[in-house]
Amino acid sequence: MSTLPDLTKICRADGELTAPQVWQASEDLLNATVSETEKLDFLRALTDKGETARELLAFTNAFLPKALDPGLSGSWRGRPLLDCCGTGGGGLNTVNISTTMMFVLAAGGVPVVKHGNVGITKISGSSDVLAALGIPHTLTPTQNRRVFEESNLGFFHAPFYHPTFKTLAPLRRALAAEGRRTVFNQLGPLINPARPDAQMIGLFNKDYVNLFGEVLELLGRKHHLAIYSEAEDGTPIGEYSILGPNTIHTSLKFDIPDRPRRDLGGYRSLIISGREESARRIWDLFNGGEAGLFKEIIIANSALGFVVTEICPTWDAGLALAREIIDSGRAKQKLEQWRDLCVRA
Repeated sequence: MSTLPDLTKICRADGELTAPQVWQASEDLLNATVSETEKLDFLRALTDKGETARELLAFTNAFLPKALDPGLSGSWRGRPLLDCCGTGGGGLNTVNISTTMMFVLAAGGVPVVKHGNVGITKISGSSDVLAALGIPHTLTPTQNRRVFEESNLGFFHAPFYHPTFKTLAPLRRALAAEGRRTVFNQLGPLINPARPDAQMIGLFNKDYVNLFGEVLELLGRKHHLAIYSEAEDGTPIGEYSILGPNTIHTSLKFDIPDRPRRDLGGYRSLIISGREESARRIWDLFNGGEAGLFKEIIIANSALGFVVTEICPTWDAGLALAREIIDSGRAKQKLEQWRDLCVRA
């Protein structure tokens, strides 16, 4: 018998679910015999209440063991594995920034293991743009491990590596149609099956910065950045912003300054019509055809990735490295190498 109605009542009373209750809720959400109405009511109530760090930790611990084992965990050859998956849920249809960063970071020596999905609340998720770039994104764990060893790049398509989530996709779509995020937006960056030691999470809600910082600490992520940022008009952007203020929770031992650029235009230059346009702009960037905001925001975020993984000792050093990797063609070479390896896998 489903426990979701009782757990929904707890959420509506602003109560915190215990770890056993979260585990039971997870089982009920995955149970095909439980009604969709009960599942949707529970997810709405949980979102309306707001998840706590302990609840997110419990959901993470409930779902991670159900994932396929990618044969990678924590670190690789003395360097922390890095995921730069954001929560999504903002609905802002920008070019795929965190996916673009993968190639810059990997070319600079960071072992990247990105968790991602098709777009739920936006028109181009990581999996969408990789498909548009001609990169297969459903490699088996064995294939992924072999490609990773040659390229420093791995991608875990969430529905493939979390087969139990197939049951949840209709729920997420139904709530997205209502303009609602779900706890699964929150969990996306937390349930990377490689359990990376380093993490950069872009957030669309300022209130989540300390929440995710606490969860990452509870999960033992030794190197982390949780970032909420805004464009010049206050629009939330789920990456480090060079257009407006940033709010950051980090394990780094120095402050990351705001360095607003007023010469690059507004964030609307990042808006795309679909995954094909996002893919085209990534190619243009790596071929020297993008010299504006998109390039500078990729450099700024990649620099933070180099610092959080200790490739670079300072952000300025990271900025210089990221710019060199793009301008020299090394990012393009990494994309082409990874694409060819994935196709042949």
